[in-house]
Amino acid sequence: MICRFVNDELSFYGMARPFKPRTALARRLIEAREKAGFSSREDFAALLGVPTDTLGTYERGVSEPKTELLAKYHEVTGLNLTWLITGIGEPFPLLDRATPSASGRSETLREVMDQERSTQEVTVGRIASLIEAVHEEYRVRLPTERKVALALRSYNRMIAEGADFGDSAELVARLEVLRIRLRKYLSNAVDEPGSGKHSA
Repeated sequence: MICRFVNDELSFYGMARPFKPRTALARRLIEAREKAGFSSREDFAALLGVPTDTLGTYERGVSEPKTELLAKYHEVTGLNLTWLITGIGEPFPLLDRATPSASGRSETLREVMDQERSTQEVTVGRIASLIEAVHEEYRVRLPTERKVALALRSYNRMIAEGADFGDSAELVARLEVLRIRLRKYLSNAVDEPGSGKHSA
C-alpha cells in the first residue's frame, strides 16, 4: 500500500478504493499517529488499546473517538488535544522543547516522553518522601495509598500553579513551601485533637 498527500489530502493506493479522510479531525488523527512515529495503524491501535478497525473508522472520519480515547492519545504520545480538535497550535509541544543531544541529533518524541515521565516519577517520589517525613515528625502514620494520593494531589496542584520541575531551584522552593504547609496543618491537628485533622 502506498500513501501520499495529493492536493493536501492524504490518499492511500493499493487498496480496493483510495483512502481519503472525510474530516479535518480524521486527517489530524493520521498526522498525529505518523508524527508519533507509528506508520502502522495496527501498532498504534495496540498501544491505545483499541481494535485496528476502530482506529481506522476514526482515521477515515466515519466516527469520532470518545473523550477517554483522546485522553489516551495525550497520555501515550503527549499530543496537544487543542491542536487535534481545532488544528490550532503544534501537535507535540514537548518536541518544541527538545534540544539536540550530544551526538547532534534531535530527540524523538518517544525519548522526550520518556524523559517527561521520568521527571514526573522522580518529582512525585520526592513529594511522597517529604509528606511521609513530615507526618513522621508528628508521629502520624500514613497508609501508602493515602501518601500516594496526597503526593499526586500536591503534584497536580503545583502543575496547575505553573510549576517548572525542570528548574531544580524552583522544585526545592516548592517542596519547602509544601513542608511548611504540612507542618502548619499537622500542628493545628495536634492542637485540636477532636477535629479529625490528625488523620491528614
